[in-house]
Parts: sequence; C-alpha cells; structure tokens
Amino acid sequence: MNIIRLCNRDDVESIQSFINDVWRQGHILSVNKDLLDFQYLQDDRYNFFIAEDSQKIIGILGFVPVNLFDRSLSGRDYWLALWKTDDKYASPGLGISLLRALYKTFMPDSVGVSGINSEVRKLYEIMGFRTGKMAHYYIANPKCREFHIAENMEVKPEFETDNSCFREITDVAHITDLPLGYCPHKSKEYIVNRYYKHLFYKYLFWGACNNEKLAAVFVMRLQKTKESRCLRIVDIIGNYREVCMKRKGFLSIIDLFNAEYMDCLNFGIAENIFFDWGFTKKEGNTVIPNFFEPFLKENADIQFAYKTNCPEYVFFKGDGDQDRPNIL
Repeated sequence: MNIIRLCNRDDVESIQSFINDVWRQGHILSVNKDLLDFQYLQDDRYNFFIAEDSQKIIGILGFVPVNLFDRSLSGRDYWLALWKTDDKYASPGLGISLLRALYKTFMPDSVGVSGINSEVRKLYEIMGFRTGKMAHYYIANPKCREFHIAENMEVKPEFETDNSCFREITDVAHITDLPLGYCPHKSKEYIVNRYYKHLFYKYLFWGACNNEKLAAVFVMRLQKTKESRCLRIVDIIGNYREVCMKRKGFLSIIDLFNAEYMDCLNFGIAENIFFDWGFTKKEGNTVIPNFFEPFLKENADIQFAYKTNCPEYVFFKGDGDQDRPNIL
C-alpha cells in the first residue's frame, strides 16, 4: 500500500537518490545539497511530498511556498517543481494523489508551475488548471554592432539614456515603503531571502520611482557567455502599474553593463505596459535563448499552468524552480 507524506530532514539522501535515478542522472539537486537546502528546506522538513511503497520512494512532488522567503506573507501561494513517479513501481494516478495531498494539507490560495512539457500541460488542464506559455519581451542595444546571443531582434536605432527614474539598490536593507502589487504578494524580506542571499547567483536590484517614491523593484541577473552578455529581468516586485519608466531608462542600464539586450519572461502583465516601457515582444524569426547552462542558441517556449481565485495573478522567470543553476 502506498503511503504519501511530507519529506523529513532525514529523507534527504533518499530524495537526492530518487532525483538522480528517476528524474535525471547528475541533476544539480541530486548532487548539491546546499542548493537543495536553499530552495526546499523549511524548518524540520523538505518541501516535498513523497510516495512510498515498502519504504521505497516511488514518487515525489516538490513545492516552493512563497512564504518560504518571508514568513510574514499571509497568502497560501505555492509553486510546484519536480513532479515525478517511478514508472516501474507507481500505480496509475499516483502523481495525481501527490498533488491532492498538497491541496488537502495546505488548502492553497494559488498553485502555479512553469517549465512544463506539452504532455504534463494536458494533465493540468484535465485538473482544471489554466495553461499557456510565458510572453517574452526584450529591448535590443542599438549600440551593439554584432549580436552573439540573440538573432533577428528588432533594433530601434535611436539611443538616449535617462536614469532619473531608476536607481540602483546596492543594499536591499535600504528598501522602504515597497507597495504590494499583484498576487502572489511579495515583500522586501522576500527580495532579501530569495535573491540577495542567493548562494550562487548575484542579482542586481533597480528601483523604479514615481515622483521620487519607490514604485517597484526590478530584479535582474547579468547572463554571460564566452562572447557576450545580456541582462535578464527575473522579477518585478511592487506596483508595476505605477512605473512610469520609458525605454531610455532601461537603455541606461543596458549601456552600463554593455549588454546586447535586456529581456523579461512574464505572464499576467498586459503587453501594452511592456510596450509603454519600450519593450518589443519576441515574435516571428527572432531568437532569444532561455537556456544558458549549457548555452543553447535557440528559442524555448516556457509553458505554465496555474489555478487560483486571485483577480490579478502574475509570475516571472524567478518564480518557482526556473531561475536556479543547472551547472556549478
């Protein structure tokens, strides 16, 4: 008989072995406990539901609560990751039972997941989740003479910078009066614990101001290849509707880091807002890679699924399990 339960601290070696043997050999979470702890360890448990048969793990469902990074956040919001059963031993429907265990245990306000494949997407749709693919926006650097990372981007020739509405935040402790925006709610403490204290990635923080008042924090990561670099917006925390930034503000940051372009993967923010900010939507034969570890010069649609009653549900690449190292 299968037993489904939460993962205890002393299950960690079994979890890592399952990930290596059933999910993918050499997976970063199976070999690097520090990264596993950072993303999944919470108090006396790891944030996995596990299914056992005769004390052997035959299925797992990983989840990342938004309040893992700020316990004061009141919403019961969860991101899913690493949903897998062992086909050799698991009975049909075991994966669904793992997901039902999460709902029964936590009664979430929202559940979301990104980076899924088409087969799993159909399964989520059967369970009543909304699905789609994240929109991909970019601003190309008109000073760049040769693009090594992306291809066939729309390059607007004019170049004018203005960083009067943007300010770099070198110490996130100085963030004050950050307004709450969309659902799931995030906070200054979330920024500190999710991004500022990340074990392996160095994130950049830029505050967008409206009449000298902080409206939102743009969380970015400088992505380098052997030949070039780009800037990736992985999160926008605050009230994005109050951001009056225009293209020349973003160009000032692109120019500062001598990047080919700046991009952002998003669901939930209307495209006209990105257009007002000066971004272009990736379409047609434009190629903007999403995978850098290892680097693949090709497009990759990021499919998602979510279920919530929140009126304005928004997520980015930094949510869930997408923006983490694959290679160290």
